[in-house]
Amino acid sequence: MISPQQSVFMLCKNTALDVFDGKVYDYLPGKEVAYPFIFIGEQFSNDIVNKSVIFANVTQRIHFFHNDFRERRSISDLILKYMQTIREEELAFKRNILVKEMNYRMLTDNTTDTPLMHGVLEITFLVN
Repeated sequence: MISPQQSVFMLCKNTALDVFDGKVYDYLPGKEVAYPFIFIGEQFSNDIVNKSVIFANVTQRIHFFHNDFRERRSISDLILKYMQTIREEELAFKRNILVKEMNYRMLTDNTTDTPLMHGVLEITFLVN
């Protein structure tokens, strides 16, 4: 059986591959990467105690990067498309996965020589 955490990770990565025709990473790539890209990032989990079934609230953080400040709208539109697509998923990997809440923020990122647009989407799922 796949863990709730792995089910959420695979659902988030597969959704990114479905909605985006650029690169999708499960690690933060190096400086020579082509933009835009999506990074399936940090994950947080709280198990829910039950006698016989494993339940969990799992929060997945997804990062959207672009190296052109004029492309803020394209990142915002991509995040919206991602959010709409992930809400349509009810079953994944033989588990029920329900979206409990989503929030995102748009950041400026000066960690490279070129300023980046950095969208951060956090989705909390109830997995059983």
